[in-house]
Amino acid sequence: MRHRARKNLAAVLAVVLIFGLSGGLSAKGRSGADLLITLKNGSKYRGELIAVRPDSLLLLDHRIGKDETAAVADIATVRVVRRSKAWQGLLIGFVPGAVGGAALGAHASAGDNPQLGAFAGGVVIGGIAGLVGLAAGFAAGLDTEIAFAGLPESERSRILAKLDRRAREPGSYFPRPLGPMSEATKERPAPIPVHGARFRLTWMPGFLAGVEQDFTEEGVVPFRFTEALPPGEAGPYLSTYYWATHTRQVFALGRFGLSYQWGRRLGAEIELHVSKYTIEHLASLRFVSTLDGLEYAGVYGSPEIVRSTALLFGLTYRFVPLTDLQPHAVEIGLAAGPALMKTSIPPLPWLPDHRQTVDRATTWTARARVSYDHHFSRALSMGAYAEYRRLRADIPSFGATEDVGFHDPDYGNGLMRTTEIMLPARSVSLGGFSCGLRFGFGF
Repeated sequence: MRHRARKNLAAVLAVVLIFGLSGGLSAKGRSGADLLITLKNGSKYRGELIAVRPDSLLLLDHRIGKDETAAVADIATVRVVRRSKAWQGLLIGFVPGAVGGAALGAHASAGDNPQLGAFAGGVVIGGIAGLVGLAAGFAAGLDTEIAFAGLPESERSRILAKLDRRAREPGSYFPRPLGPMSEATKERPAPIPVHGARFRLTWMPGFLAGVEQDFTEEGVVPFRFTEALPPGEAGPYLSTYYWATHTRQVFALGRFGLSYQWGRRLGAEIELHVSKYTIEHLASLRFVSTLDGLEYAGVYGSPEIVRSTALLFGLTYRFVPLTDLQPHAVEIGLAAGPALMKTSIPPLPWLPDHRQTVDRATTWTARARVSYDHHFSRALSMGAYAEYRRLRADIPSFGATEDVGFHDPDYGNGLMRTTEIMLPARSVSLGGFSCGLRFGFGF
């Protein structure tokens, strides 16, 4: 066993070293960005960016081994060509997701079958993380196109300075002075440019993890009959058994956000978050009737649904902001706000008016999130996120009323009585860790 563990550790270290050394070696031999330049007359040049000069771009066409020079004044568009990183993203997402999912699955199995739990957790969480990594890698390998025609001189100079840092021989570009500034320009500093749209609508479907999704608690609950019966017959009684099975959402679809970008890094957002938590109640009810001396048995079963609708307000900070040459944005965000909690027993199929809202309350919720977005254009973006959310519901004890059928197993007698079951108070968590995808529309 110890020898096998050493072999596995050696394999993991080998993989890490291979990726690490390959990245390090590629960084030593610096190469320029791969550009596709389209001139205003329709001509195209493609090659490695060697140097950026004040009036031209110098490319090396590896196909013919020849240098090409494109005058800046003649350029219509510049496309930064990137290689696809989809499979690399899939691997980066799947490996840690599978390891973490296997650990969670083995722990959640509670010793029943840890091997099967580890395998299922590794496949499910690793597959989801792999898909997120695949999408991120695919987005990271998309090309970026910059329109040069019609740009003001200051904007063009800024883009050329960024291209200069992507050249094989950086430092060759020195922007031309734009002339003396007027007094009005000196008094008002130029605003920080915002790349992309100011407003953005975002939908964030995700997978909830980090807490036990399903568990069952046992005990006893009191019940009584609410009909006009003799005092000894009405109860209360204690149930023979009582089970409460908790089920939290695994996939969350009700997360929407509206953000406003103040500058390149700082922004504000409003988020609507809708979630649901279900508790299936099941109780075995037995009592001895004082009217005929017979023992009757019945079963109570009904789901209790806790719905949360939260409105959060927060700030975002992009520590990797958008630029003209890279469409990737990585940001962190903090938000808090009120959450309306509603607990109800839904109507039964045979009793359409049997709806019970047992509790309404308002609490506070907060969350912290880190997210990545690839902006295909000013309007469209896609990415991934990971977050932790704090959201709890304190549900008081309440009486649930239902018409329960009772029968006497010895003589076959039966009766139907309106029964109130007192369900215990509890606290449930609708938050925790989650991760998922982000789809944005800017305007």
